[in-house]
Amino acid sequence: TLDTILPVKVFFADEMRFGLMTNEKRSWNKKGERTRLPNQMQYANRYIYSAISPIDGDSFHIIGFSDANSETTNVFLNEFQKNYPDTQNIIIWDNAPFHKSKILHEKENLTILPLPSYGQELNPVERFFGELRKATANKIHKDINEIEQLLENEVINWIKDKERMKKLTYWNYIKEQIENKY
Repeated sequence: TLDTILPVKVFFADEMRFGLMTNEKRSWNKKGERTRLPNQMQYANRYIYSAISPIDGDSFHIIGFSDANSETTNVFLNEFQKNYPDTQNIIIWDNAPFHKSKILHEKENLTILPLPSYGQELNPVERFFGELRKATANKIHKDINEIEQLLENEVINWIKDKERMKKLTYWNYIKEQIENKY
């Protein structure tokens, strides 16, 4: 209602697919030796949705969705709202087709703003996902649950360290916009 003014909280959000196919990253090797990395070609996937507030390092995550679509995005946003009922939340994310569903834009205390098309490099959550991928890189995993547990543990470590999250995601262009706006 108009008689209640809530504080504003800005989040960047996105989703990341993870699975059993080997996540290859650079690795060090002895000079003159050929790099040999384990390789796995199984096609089991899941998704993690993340929303990060670069200003204060606060974040919200749900891991284990079997798909990324309007339904799972709606579930994510509903749970997100339960965790932030006392703020007017702004979520900034890409223009994925399933982010445009009308039901997602009709939520109370939630405003969704799209990043420009092909502007993934503007989303600091992508940098966070890069850090998460390091936990599973260059390894073979027995099943998707093992990978999910590794990622869950890594997410918990990031949630506990808001200063680390802020350092990773509070980019200059965001800082400049916030400081010029407020």
